[in-house]
Amino acid sequence: TSVLGTFLDKRGLQHEDAPMRSRVAYLFLRFVKIVKQRLLPFVCDVLTSLQELLVSAHSSSAIPFEDQLHLFEAMGLMAGLEGVSNEQKATFMQGIILPLTQQADVILQSLQNDPHVEGSTFLAQIITSMGNIVKGFGSAQEEVKETVKRGVEVTLRCLYALPGD
Repeated sequence: TSVLGTFLDKRGLQHEDAPMRSRVAYLFLRFVKIVKQRLLPFVCDVLTSLQELLVSAHSSSAIPFEDQLHLFEAMGLMAGLEGVSNEQKATFMQGIILPLTQQADVILQSLQNDPHVEGSTFLAQIITSMGNIVKGFGSAQEEVKETVKRGVEVTLRCLYALPGD
């Protein structure tokens, strides 16, 4: 637990130094890949902490998008661990993917109202983030498939809305 705390607090992902936060995001993914099953008792707390960090990604201590991808993949790996109940997996996936789909919906609505609104970069980032979550998650149970399906539907709408060049 002290190692997890170090990753998640001001000594790690919330460190004041941007290069330090970047390196910690990468190392956290590596750590999760190595000790996956041992993290089972901490999955809920860690996912909650990571969600809070990613929601505040627009603050001065923001984690760059490339490094957020490491965190999204780690979240997918942790949410999909054997030993996490199917109901918890569904809840975790909803908590991770639904905020992304909601952000995409807002941008898509803005693009419909004003086609000159710049949102293509952010839409592409949302699509990539969802891909990293699912990549880390592995095979999906029925409870999770609906959330993933929602993500795929939003992805398709984003692709139709993005410019063709």
